[in-house]
Amino acid sequence: MITSQVLIQVNIGEDSLDVSIVQVAHDGSISPLLGLLQIDVMVWPGMGSEVVFELYKNACDQQYYIRVLWSGQPMKTSTPLGTLDMIKIEDFFSCKYLCSLSIYHVSRAAFFES
Repeated sequence: MITSQVLIQVNIGEDSLDVSIVQVAHDGSISPLLGLLQIDVMVWPGMGSEVVFELYKNACDQQYYIRVLWSGQPMKTSTPLGTLDMIKIEDFFSCKYLCSLSIYHVSRAAFFES
């Protein structure tokens, strides 16, 4: 797998910092990511496909939110969170999402059994 990473930082005003990290990958790398995120309709990613993770901080409640875009639209998943559009970061990384995926239900012992 060949990847390249570009880090772009742009200062906007005195208190704001926008950071972008760009990862470039082949379709064979994006497809497992779509599977992990449990996209509702699995398709093989074509040329120019993109998965974008956006992290936002709400100025009012100081909470972080994540949005996952698939080809420019919020990603629809087959998980309890549904569409990944402005989901609290705690919900995304908690058992409401990532822990509910099948890979987390496999016991650690299963990996070490001979």
